[in-house]
Amino acid sequence: MSEPQRLFLALWPSTPLRERLLGAQRQVRGLCAGRAMQSENLHLTLHFLGGCTLAQRACIEALAAQVAPAVAPFTLVLDHFGHWPRPRIAYVGPSVLPEPLTALVTRLGEGLPACGLTPEARPYRPHVTLARKAGAPGGPWPTPPSLHWRVERFVLVHSRGVDHRVDYAVVAEWPLARQNRPPASQPDFT
Repeated sequence: MSEPQRLFLALWPSTPLRERLLGAQRQVRGLCAGRAMQSENLHLTLHFLGGCTLAQRACIEALAAQVAPAVAPFTLVLDHFGHWPRPRIAYVGPSVLPEPLTALVTRLGEGLPACGLTPEARPYRPHVTLARKAGAPGGPWPTPPSLHWRVERFVLVHSRGVDHRVDYAVVAEWPLARQNRPPASQPDFT
């Protein structure tokens, strides 16, 4: 019998957007220090799933394949910095939640019980963690440059500890509905 895998569903940034997120990360760490998230691990969690069996993973993959075509691609604007003192996290997040993001999170969450998983009970607060073990800033947060994220897919990620660090690996991905997609030559940020 195999060990359960620690999994989560997420939005995974493109390389150009990841570079812009690293710029935001440098700005935040200048104000509150903390341990920077590894650049290859930057993401926006949709649902943390925890330890999952192979059967649960197969169920999650089937659920994702069913939900993805029902949600249109959308633009997510990451336009404010924040800090949560309890987990000591500094982040960048959206001030407005696009309806398709809410629909994606809701539809996935509604299907998780069929996979033997319980969705998070707390309200959904989308964010990209930039630093852990971060202190509160000494003054008000600056306004970050708005990061426009064209969301056209979501992923399933396996989280595992490797040599005293966390390693995230994308193990599956699903494109959102093909309607309303911009031409492929358009970047996913502005």
